[in-house]
Amino acid sequence: MLEIFYEVATKIVTAWRSEGRQGTRPILEGETKAMLDIEPPRDPRPSCRDYIFDGVSIKLSPDFVPPPEPRDLKVEIDKLKAKVEKLEERLK
Repeated sequence: MLEIFYEVATKIVTAWRSEGRQGTRPILEGETKAMLDIEPPRDPRPSCRDYIFDGVSIKLSPDFVPPPEPRDLKVEIDKLKAKVEKLEERLK
């Protein structure tokens, strides 16, 4: 079971609690809560505010844009160094 809190006006999910943590959060002004027979989403990138409650379940907001994948700066630096070395060799 998943306890969700969402804004009544926008249906945006503001928080969720899985079993063991349910019943510990107060309902804030403008919110209500629902109990769903689902597991919490496993992907850590979208936050709960990226979900909308549709009356039966939660789904990703159509406005959700996933964050870019983390960059491997060491690899990028190594590639740039290789390009610089090639350019330096051309100048010799």
